Amino acid sequence: MFLTKKFLAFCLGISLGSSLFSQTPSKPFGSNLSYANGIMQNYQTPAQASALTQTWYTYWKTNFTKSCGQGKTLAVNDYNGSNAYSEGQGYGLLIAAYMGDKTLFDELWKGFKDNRNSDGVMHWTVSCGGVVAQNGATDGDLDAAMGLLVANKQWPNTTAPHNYSSDATALITAIKDHEFTTCNGATVQKPGDKFGGCDCTNPSYYAVGYYRAFGKHVTSQASFWDKAASDGLALLLKATNPSTGLNPAWTDQSGSITSGGNCNVVAGGGGSKTDYQFDASRTPWRIVVDYLWWGTPDSKKYLDKIEEWANGKGISNIVAGFTTSGSNIANYKNSAFTGAFAIGAMATNQTQVNGFYNWWVNNSTTEGNVGSRLDDKPYFQNTLRVMYALVASGNFWNPYSSGSGTVTPPPASVVTISLSNPANNSSFVLGSPVNIEASASSTQGATIVDVEFIVDGVTAFSDKTAP
Repeated sequence: MFLTKKFLAFCLGISLGSSLFSQTPSKPFGSNLSYANGIMQNYQTPAQASALTQTWYTYWKTNFTKSCGQGKTLAVNDYNGSNAYSEGQGYGLLIAAYMGDKTLFDELWKGFKDNRNSDGVMHWTVSCGGVVAQNGATDGDLDAAMGLLVANKQWPNTTAPHNYSSDATALITAIKDHEFTTCNGATVQKPGDKFGGCDCTNPSYYAVGYYRAFGKHVTSQASFWDKAASDGLALLLKATNPSTGLNPAWTDQSGSITSGGNCNVVAGGGGSKTDYQFDASRTPWRIVVDYLWWGTPDSKKYLDKIEEWANGKGISNIVAGFTTSGSNIANYKNSAFTGAFAIGAMATNQTQVNGFYNWWVNNSTTEGNVGSRLDDKPYFQNTLRVMYALVASGNFWNPYSSGSGTVTPPPASVVTISLSNPANNSSFVLGSPVNIEASASSTQGATIVDVEFIVDGVTAFSDKTAP
C-alpha cells in the first residue's frame, strides 16, 4: 500500500510539472525583438518600453476584462461593464497572446467560441448571458485569428483546453468564405459576414499583414490571402487624400471618399463616415504591422504620406478626428489617434519615431484633469494604447519571421543648462533676494521634473512646480 501511494504521488508531481511547463511562452513578454523592417524607437531602453507596456496592460486587464465563470472571460467595453464587442474580444486575444498570458487567452477564446454564429464568426455584441447583437464584425474576427496564430507559436502543439492550430484554420477559413467578396475582379473585405461588400467597406479593418500570415498557416489559401492584401492596399491608396494621406472611415470598392459607400453605419466619435474619425484612427497601426513584418512597398507608400502630414501638423496637435483634408473635427486627444501616428512613424526616420513616441507616452493619462493631454480612460483608446505599445516595444513579433532580434541602444542623453539670470560677475546686496532664471534641455527629449540649487555640495532648495 505504501508503494502504491508513493507511486501515485510521483505521477501527480509529473502531471503538475507538465501543466506548469505548458504555460511558459516560447517568446516571453519583454523579449523586445526588432522587426525585419522599420525603425525602433530608442528614446526609452527596451526594458523601459516593456515596463510601460506592462503597466498599461495591467490597467487594461483589471478594468476591461470580466469573468463569466466556467473558464470564460469577456473583454468588456466599459468599466464594470457587462457587454463585449467582438472588436474588443479580438484585441484582448491578441494582447494576451503577446503578453504570454495563457490563462487569460484561453478564457477569452472560450468567450469567443461560445458566441459564434452559423458562419463560425463571433456575434458582434455579447454578454455573459448570451448574444446582444447578432452576426460578425470582421475586424474582431481578424484580430482573434491572428491571436490564435501567435498563441500557436507561444504554446506549440496545444490541444487542451483548445487546439490553437485547428481553431485558427477554422476561423481563417470562415473569414475567407464569409467576410470577403469579389468586386470587378478585386478581392474586397466586407465589414461583416452579413453586412457590406462592394458598396461598403472599412479601410481600418484591412489587417493586410495578418493576411500574409494566414496564408502561411493555411498554405492552400496562400494565393487568396496574397491577393486580398495587394487589392486591399490598392483600395486604401485610392481612398486616401492625395495631400494629407488621410483615409475615410468608410468607403466603397472604388475608393470613393465622397459617398462613403452605401453604408448604413453611424460614425463613432463625431464627424461623418467619410472623415478620418475613430474607425479610421487604427489604419496606421494596421498598415505599419504589414511594413514591419513584410516590408511591403505599398504599405510604406501609405505611411510615408500620412506620417509626413502628421509631422507637419505636430504630434502634440493630433486631435481625435479630422476631415480627410486635415481640418480638425474634435478638440480633444487620445491614444487611438496619437499612438497610431507614433508607431506609424516607425516607417520614417529616427528623429520622428523618437519625437512622436516621447510625446505620446509622456502625455497618456487615465486620471484627473486631462487638459491638453491624451484622455485614455475609455475602453477604445485604452485598449489600443496597449496594442500600440506592444508594437513600439518590439513585442508584436511576426510569428513567421524572427526579425533581426536586436534593438539599437539609446544614445546617451546630453542635458544642457543655461543660466539667463543673474548675469555672470553680478554684484548682490547681502540679505537681499536674488531672482534666478535657468532653462534645461535634453538631446533625447527628456522631461525636466526637478530643479535643485546646490551650495557647497548641499541642496539649498528644489523646485518641482515649474521645471
